[in-house]
Amino acid sequence: MSKKIFLFFLAFALINSLYITFRFYQKRHFSCSSQYYTSQKNISMKAIFRLVFNGSDGVATLTGDVKDEQGRHLALNRQINFTFKERNSIYFMQSVKTLRESYDEVDNETFRQLISAFFYEDRATIQYKIIPQPNGDFVVLNGVLPLAYCSRTS
Repeated sequence: MSKKIFLFFLAFALINSLYITFRFYQKRHFSCSSQYYTSQKNISMKAIFRLVFNGSDGVATLTGDVKDEQGRHLALNRQINFTFKERNSIYFMQSVKTLRESYDEVDNETFRQLISAFFYEDRATIQYKIIPQPNGDFVVLNGVLPLAYCSRTS
């Protein structure tokens, strides 16, 4: 009888360990994408916002269109490599390298008026709360304000 109890508790401990490991892995290995729109005065941006988390590193991309003060539509294609730490669904992210792809026409001065320095400066920080939804998607919050509803892509 004591052997059965021991095996039961051993199996229970193993299942709990696997569950905790799986939950930890899920918080550090996922990606999602969302439409993102913002405007300030006469400048606006429409883009696809994609986040990829892989261990303690990640990549954010913004691909879309910026309308500047003169009404011109400029192509936007940025990639931000970052490191992150997660605690209680809050992701503390620091940009490592920001890359403007070859056809990105948006200068940093215009971009600065629309979005956080994290997206155009190396070593800038940003903090998001990312809340998983029952269907596998995510809500990305900037403080208490929803920033994006992000559909899971992996």
